[in-house]
Amino acid sequence: MKNFYEAKDIKSALKLDLNLTLSPVGEQIPCRVTINDQLLFDNLVNKPFTLTQQLSLEDSININIDIKREHPQAIEVELDIDGYNILPLHQLSTTVKTCYIDFNHTWNLTIDNFYPWLHQAQGQGWIA
Repeated sequence: MKNFYEAKDIKSALKLDLNLTLSPVGEQIPCRVTINDQLLFDNLVNKPFTLTQQLSLEDSININIDIKREHPQAIEVELDIDGYNILPLHQLSTTVKTCYIDFNHTWNLTIDNFYPWLHQAQGQGWIA
């Protein structure tokens, strides 16, 4: 066994708890959220709310947020995965290096494998 992912008894049992909080700045904003190509939200955001999702430990994480805004509207994004505060702390890992979306473009965060990514993002080196 090279790493703990090869232990057969943990692959299907362990889950990651993903909590994505969207807070509007300004009035209601049309917003579309997909996680791993699954549409979770496509509606107006008029107050802060949290989307929750459980993912397998081995799943990659791909979050896309699209908004249709007019100046000065925006959306603030906070992300918590398995109890770790990811955004705004690691916002440099997003396609647009911010967690304050004030543009009409797709905001994206992609993590191939969460725990090795977190270990590296926290400056603890690389793990297999």
